[in-house]
This record gives sequence, structure tokens and C-alpha cells, in this order.
Amino acid sequence: MEALQTYALDKFRCHDSKAKSLYYARASLTYLAKTKLDARYESFRLFLELPKAVKTRKLVTGRIVTIEDVQNVFAFLKVRYAGHSDRANHALRITI
Repeated sequence: MEALQTYALDKFRCHDSKAKSLYYARASLTYLAKTKLDARYESFRLFLELPKAVKTRKLVTGRIVTIEDVQNVFAFLKVRYAGHSDRANHALRITI
């Protein structure tokens, strides 16, 4: 059973293909257990499960906007439109 699991996991790249092949093998064991009336086939189903995958957590701290970031934007706009008071007021009204 280990050889079958290793073969299925090494041969296919796609997670779905791996799952289909192992589920097919498990279904075959269930069929054999029912037709042969031998429960020993059912005990081998445990060896044909997919390995558990650890889900990676995505960090959200890079997307948080702080008060300092907003103050930097306002300071940039004031410097950028320093000679044009009308445009500076207009730019600050748009960002608020």
C-alpha cells in the first residue's frame, strides 16, 4: 500500500489528480471487501489517504494604513503644490 501511495503522489503534480487516484484505490478496496466478504481489505484504506497539508497564513500588516502614512501624503501634497494655493486646496479636498 505504501508503494501505491508513493507512486500516486510522485506521478501526479495536481492535487486533484492525486486525490482521484487515491480515492479510486480506496474505492477498489471497499469493493473487494464487499464482494469477497473479507474485512481485511478495509483495514488497508488508512494507508491510502492524502497527507495533511499545512495552510500558509497570509500577513495583512503590509496593507494597514497608519496615521503617519496619511500625514506623509498630506505633507507631500503641500510641498508639491506650494506655489499654487488654489491647486493645493483642491488636491487636499480630493484626498479627504
